[in-house]
This record gives sequence, C-alpha cells and structure tokens, in this order.
Amino acid sequence: MVATNAITLFPFWPSNIGAFQIAVATMLQGAGIPWAVGIGFGLGLQGVETLATAALGLPAAAMEGTRLGSLARIRNGSPPDAGPRTGE
Repeated sequence: MVATNAITLFPFWPSNIGAFQIAVATMLQGAGIPWAVGIGFGLGLQGVETLATAALGLPAAAMEGTRLGSLARIRNGSPPDAGPRTGE
C-alpha cells in the first residue's frame, strides 16, 4: 500500500503505467512472490482502481453538471462554462 501510494504521488508519465506495476512487483518480491506474478497483480490492481474511480467519479461529475465538452475546453486552456444563468 505504501509503495503504490508513493509512486502515485510522483507521476512519471500519464497513468504511471509501468512504474506502478514495478513498485507493486518489487514490494511483493519481498514476500516471495515471483516478479511476473507481481507485475500481473499490479496490472489488475491498477485496472480495478481505475474502474472504481470511473464508476464513482463519472456519476458524481454528471450530478455536478460537468460535461465532456467543458473538460475539453479546460484542457485546451479556455475557461469552463459558468453554468446556466438565472434572472436574466
């Protein structure tokens, strides 16, 4: 747990794919788990974490009124929409 959280704090590239698995496999080697099994477990663990984040985050973002178009504008440097205006 400590290794995966530490590697997540310092992303080396998007999603830390590879670095995350190496951290997991390295820590599991101390428990006698083979390297390949540790890498596979790391892939599965990152997949489960990603699915859980999407399953909880996407509905929450939709409830807040976040749309994919507004996220694309933020990424391109444009300010997001302020939302619907009332009283005009």
